[in-house]
Amino acid sequence: KEGDRVTIRSAFGAIERNVLLSRWISRGYMFIPTGADGDGALALIGLNDLEGPGASGWVSCPVSLNKR
Repeated sequence: KEGDRVTIRSAFGAIERNVLLSRWISRGYMFIPTGADGDGALALIGLNDLEGPGASGWVSCPVSLNKR
């Protein structure tokens, strides 16, 4: 829910953020801007092979979300 503190974890790392809901983001998705809040979003993505076949680049990655 709005304002909850959560841990967002991927295969590459984890960050903590406060939840901010938006009608522009569909249920089951999240947006974490790079360059904001210490650029922690980069901890969630692998920086290897950004252009290879099937690479998602910096567009998306699967994550888990746990309330703190």
